[in-house]
Amino acid sequence: METPFIERLRTVLDTHASGGLVAIYVDPFDCDAFEAGAVKHVGSDLLVIEAVGSNGDPEGLMYLPMCEVRRMAYGTKYLAGIEFLRDRWSEIAHRGAHCFAQGSVMADLTNARESGWVVQVHCRESNVWEGFVLAVSPGWVHLAVLVEEGELDGYLIVHLDEIERVEVGGPSQLAHEILFHHRLGIDREPSVGVNQTPIETCISGWHEGADIYRVLDRLRREHELAGVYRRGGEGAYRAGYVEMYDSSTLVLNCVAAGGHQDGVLRIELEAVFAVRWASEYLRRLAAMHEQPALLARAEHTTVRPESMLDCLTELADARTIATLRERDGHQITGRIAACGDGWVEVARMRGGRQDGVFLLQTALLLSVRTGGADELYEGFTLR
Repeated sequence: METPFIERLRTVLDTHASGGLVAIYVDPFDCDAFEAGAVKHVGSDLLVIEAVGSNGDPEGLMYLPMCEVRRMAYGTKYLAGIEFLRDRWSEIAHRGAHCFAQGSVMADLTNARESGWVVQVHCRESNVWEGFVLAVSPGWVHLAVLVEEGELDGYLIVHLDEIERVEVGGPSQLAHEILFHHRLGIDREPSVGVNQTPIETCISGWHEGADIYRVLDRLRREHELAGVYRRGGEGAYRAGYVEMYDSSTLVLNCVAAGGHQDGVLRIELEAVFAVRWASEYLRRLAAMHEQPALLARAEHTTVRPESMLDCLTELADARTIATLRERDGHQITGRIAACGDGWVEVARMRGGRQDGVFLLQTALLLSVRTGGADELYEGFTLR
């Protein structure tokens, strides 16, 4: 006899059998791992998908036992992106042959700047960023950061000494570059691999060059929230406003994850290896910081259910944003779209916008939270 979750899973999968990619989570040890693909067959106890890799590469047919499915997702921006890339995989594979690393960080970054290629930068502190090179100097590199959906997400300046390696022309970089140009409606010649439109005309915003002092000066003058990365590993990242700086010291007026004031931090400038600004997260965090009254009002949503199903039903009726945490560590923040005995569908929120629907098993839920920093962050409407 099928569980209520399997019955609901079958219903949802049947609606996607005619098109659109889905994400299927089956790994009990890696809560973020999933198989993406198009639904080819939904059997009595077996699901068959035509699998697609993260860069749109075909991965053949995959046979998954229905009883092993922990959760599924559909309609996300990420799935839409790899579906677009799947139809252009031959272009990605072909263009990889037209970009060659030069063997040094400076040479690779300079070549990427001149050609308009996307680069992936790996730092000693385990930070990895991907984006377009806007400027390079003997000490720093200025990037326009791209996220996995191929969208611009602010700017970054990184110290060259902290960069261990630069990847140029790999499948990930080419895939994100194609998505970026596709979203802007800009053509790029695949046979040459050189951007026919200067990257500066594609990206609006700061072009301060690769100069840490010019960046800090403008952040201070514009009173713009920044993310500062220091050497030292865990706890070395802080968000805040630049209060003052000189050749040896940076003073940061810190902001916590919930938008609250978090004290003043004095940092040795030589310990700073990267500064990020104008990202979606930082812009929304700044807006939350400037709206304390709104935050106070948002903390008073309360339900008193008798069961988890009652809780989810009340949250769905109230359209309350909640974070659902599962036993394997996976968590998702969004609005309850529908729920029933043994299952719940969550319209996930990312950056204050809906990004797909997730079907979860209520038997695997560890907790449901409302009114916390994550929920306030997603519920805050950026004006």
